[in-house]
Amino acid sequence: MEYSHNRIADYLNNCQIKIKRAFKIYQARQNRSKGKQLVRISTSKSDNLEPTYLIGNFTNPPWAVKLPLTYSLSHKEYFIEIWLSIGNQFRLLRKETTFVISSFPQITENVTAMEKGSTSNIFLYRKPSLRRPLYCRSSENLKLKPGVFSEGKNHLKNEDSYFTTNHCIGVADGVGGWNQYGVSSKNFANELMQNCKENIEKSSKALPIKKCVEEAFSKVKNGGGAAWIVAKLERDKLKISNLGDCGIMVVRTVNENPKIIFRSSPQEHSFNTPYQLSQQLSNSQINELRERVSPEKFAEVMEQMKNVIKDSCSDADDYCLKIRAKDLIIMASDGLWDNVFSKEILTLLSKDKGSSYNPIELANLLGRYAYYKSKSKLNSPFEERVKKTYGKGWIGGKPDDVTVIVASVA
Repeated sequence: MEYSHNRIADYLNNCQIKIKRAFKIYQARQNRSKGKQLVRISTSKSDNLEPTYLIGNFTNPPWAVKLPLTYSLSHKEYFIEIWLSIGNQFRLLRKETTFVISSFPQITENVTAMEKGSTSNIFLYRKPSLRRPLYCRSSENLKLKPGVFSEGKNHLKNEDSYFTTNHCIGVADGVGGWNQYGVSSKNFANELMQNCKENIEKSSKALPIKKCVEEAFSKVKNGGGAAWIVAKLERDKLKISNLGDCGIMVVRTVNENPKIIFRSSPQEHSFNTPYQLSQQLSNSQINELRERVSPEKFAEVMEQMKNVIKDSCSDADDYCLKIRAKDLIIMASDGLWDNVFSKEILTLLSKDKGSSYNPIELANLLGRYAYYKSKSKLNSPFEERVKKTYGKGWIGGKPDDVTVIVASVA
């Protein structure tokens, strides 16, 4: 029976691939009949990986729709392949910074390979006319095999939350600053992640991550705040959305050694003040707070809460990268990234090379090591950041909740 189910699943998957391929070919013919060209636009990455977008006069409304570029791990560049008409103009954006300054690159009849645009690191070329465009070729359906470690800094109190499926993972780090208001962000983080998982499992189509989190946030009843990160595997592409200081790293085995091929960048308003999704206390939380504190303290807390940081899902950074079987995805709250250096992660992974990676064992290995360092006087990334920001004032790790998801790609 199981064999029969697998054959049916393979048959349906092949049908889906053929339908998508036929639709892409149909789109290509329609675009060519309208005089459009298939153009690849690429730009080299900056020192840090930053989400990069394309805007232009070809969208509706013009210049108002941001199209995300995909990051190519092998070529170390951002790129997008898009059908454009002669005379179309565009800009490339990294976050809110425009780095096409005065004149726009234009699509012309004679666009050739590696013809430069108006800046030194933007390239565009016309792809050859193909009966079957390259991007129509089918790719393997990949899945995630996750393992999880999650431990509160006080053992009994853990404000991190997470969810896992075979194609999507997420972590939310409840912001501890809400404790000064007598509120734990644990329930907020739990609701956010649980709602995300339900949205993804119930969705009949590829729901964009930001839309998924926005809908999940709209259903959260508890007040509080959380930084969050969600990654979704769609065939051979890993799509990531990150708000705050949670993070994700992709490790690939190269010549039998683990190599970091991608790591996200944290978002902070200032040192140790991450971007966060938050909302005011619910009526039940307000009533509970009123019963626990004096009237003076209650009035003070309610006044302070007017200044709570309120970022939105639209502020999240988006990434998209191609992934391979046997790649290793490490997603974690800042309890890992503040306490463990990247080179230490590679050292721990090198003890279990190649296809023998066990996600559950590795999640526990990384999580327990981060937890140990968080309470030690050993040098940590957080200590380095404090020294860089203030000159001195901190020794060792940063006590924090630690949540680590290690997912192998299969």
